[in-house]
Amino acid sequence: MSNHSMKRADELITELVETVETARSVPMSTSCVVPRERMLDLLDELREVLPADIAQAKVVMARQDEMLSAASAAESEAKRAADALMQSVVADSAAASEKLIAEGRQIAQALVADAQAEAEAVIELARREHSELVSTTAIHASAAQHAAQLRATAEEFDAEVRGSAEQHAQTLVSQAIAEAQRLRAESEQYAERTLAELGAVLQRASATVDAGRERLRARATE
Repeated sequence: MSNHSMKRADELITELVETVETARSVPMSTSCVVPRERMLDLLDELREVLPADIAQAKVVMARQDEMLSAASAAESEAKRAADALMQSVVADSAAASEKLIAEGRQIAQALVADAQAEAEAVIELARREHSELVSTTAIHASAAQHAAQLRATAEEFDAEVRGSAEQHAQTLVSQAIAEAQRLRAESEQYAERTLAELGAVLQRASATVDAGRERLRARATE
C-alpha cells in the first residue's frame, strides 16, 4: 500500500469518525442522524484504498473449509483403497489355497488308484503263478501289505499338500494386511502434510490481516 493510499485511508477514517461524532442526536435516544449518501461515499472510497492483501486473506480464509474437506476426502479415499486391496488379496489367497487343495486331492486319488491297480496286478500275477510261489494266502497278504503302504504314502502326500496350501494362504493374508497398513500410514501422512501446509497459509494470511489492521489503528490514533 503506497504512502498516498495510507494517507487517504487515514483521512477517510477521520472524516467518518468526525461525521458520526458531530451528527445530530435523536431526542430521547442515544442514536444520531448521519448523512447516508456521504457516509456511503466515504465507505466506498475507503474500500478502494484498502490493501489488496486483506481481500486476498478473506479469499484464503473462505477456502479453508474447502481445503479441509478435500484433505478429509483424500484420507477417506486412501483408506477405502487400502481396505479394497486387502479384501482382494484375501480373496485371491483363498482361491489359490482351494486350487492347491484340489490339486493335492487329485494327486492323492491318482496315487491311491495306482496303488489299487498295482495290488490287483500283484494278486492276479500271484494267482497265475500259484504253482511256482508259496501259498495263495501269503501272496494275498503281501499284496495287501504293499497296497496299504502305497495308500499310506498317498495319504501322507495329501496331508503335506494341505499343510503347504494353508501355510501359503496365511502368508498371502499377512502380506495383504501389511500392504493395507502401509497404504493407511501413507494416507495419514499425506493428510497431516496437507493440514500443516494449510495451517501455514492461514497463519501468513492472518498475520497479513493483523498487520493491516494495526497500521490502520495506528494511523487513526495519530
